[in-house]
Amino acid sequence: MAGSQIESQSKLMFYPTQIKEIYRIISIVGRITFNHNNREVVKEQLGKEKYHELVTIALDSNLQVSNVIYDYFLEKEDYQSIKQYFTISLNFARDTSTILDPFAGEGVFLELFTQAMESEYSNENIHLIANELETNRYNAIKEKGIVNEHYNLAFEEFNKLPKNSISLLLYNPPYGDTNGIRNVKHYLDLILDIGILHNTKDADKEYANGHIVMVIRKDDLLDSLPLIVKHFDVYEELIYKVNEEEYNRYKQYVIYAKLRKEPIDLNNTYWALKYQEEMQLITNTIESNPEFNIKMYEKNYRTRIDLPSIPYREMKFNMSAAKKAKELQSDLSNSNWKWIKELTEIKDFTTEIIDKPTPLKLGETANIIASGMINGEMSLDNKAYHVVVGGTKNQIRNEEYKEKDNNGESITVTKKILYSQPYLNVLVNNNGHYEIKEIIGGETTE
Repeated sequence: MAGSQIESQSKLMFYPTQIKEIYRIISIVGRITFNHNNREVVKEQLGKEKYHELVTIALDSNLQVSNVIYDYFLEKEDYQSIKQYFTISLNFARDTSTILDPFAGEGVFLELFTQAMESEYSNENIHLIANELETNRYNAIKEKGIVNEHYNLAFEEFNKLPKNSISLLLYNPPYGDTNGIRNVKHYLDLILDIGILHNTKDADKEYANGHIVMVIRKDDLLDSLPLIVKHFDVYEELIYKVNEEEYNRYKQYVIYAKLRKEPIDLNNTYWALKYQEEMQLITNTIESNPEFNIKMYEKNYRTRIDLPSIPYREMKFNMSAAKKAKELQSDLSNSNWKWIKELTEIKDFTTEIIDKPTPLKLGETANIIASGMINGEMSLDNKAYHVVVGGTKNQIRNEEYKEKDNNGESITVTKKILYSQPYLNVLVNNNGHYEIKEIIGGETTE
């Protein structure tokens, strides 16, 4: 009982990601936009001197002005100005980008996504899904009404989503362990096992695989790194520890990664070496305690996070239809099933008694045995038991008859006739030697 309580408490442990870090994550996953009108308002709000200082930093560092100003407000924790002046856009082509937080707490992560990407969310281009085990936090998510789907389940029981249906997974699981395995590794293994992250396995669409953003402790990161590198392409340039205040409390790091089409084959020498190189590179990066810098907002081919667009509603409908089909069962007592049963049931003749007013001829006996009714052990007049096998053979016989030809002369015509000949094989004792005697229908015995 004590062990069960400890494990349950471990699953309920929750360390929410700080709002400051959530805004950073949103801006790296998406693209910061800052229109001209808002820029003029911000210039007046900051004052010309501060505004020009930020513009100079952007020009000197070859950064976008919008990113520098966004980061300025973020460092000041002026979230109201961020919500008022900036919007975030996702990189997707069509359909829907699905975002799942499987350990959602009170849903703050997803709530800020909806606020930052309000225009896209209202156009149903983003579909938000939350799962939370603890009832009070789950009820808080429901009351906010900011997600499209919400569940109150332990993740081990979380089977509500179609395979390949998630564009982005936010990963901040409860710390601690389950049966001696750290929860970060335990739950990541489950996520990979159920296959909910989108994977096209298409050589021409590598960018379209699902992404994961992890906010996890440094010790958990190093412990799970072999699993992460095997299954994900990690954006090594985007690894950073959270802000100093938060890091001093939880020692958390932020990791961005994209699901590989196939996990690395460690039995392949080439890929095993690549795996070791990547493991060493990422370990060195983590141990260097990298901090966030503004350049991480800048997107290039390597660090651009393209979330796959997914026909989620169709996938969800198909999953529901398949589940219902499995649950449908026929009523085996109805008349249709009884009729089919009578047609197809193999009769049990083990206790069948055949009554015939006259003695059986050999041909009749062979026909009965050929029908399968009494193959096996047979009793004759309750005096002796014989092992018998019967059946039929295809035979050809010649029949001759007389007829007249075209000249009126009598000729003999031979006709070949194909017929089935019943037979009966009986195992007999011939002077102490067992042998099989074949009896043909129509024969007489001596």
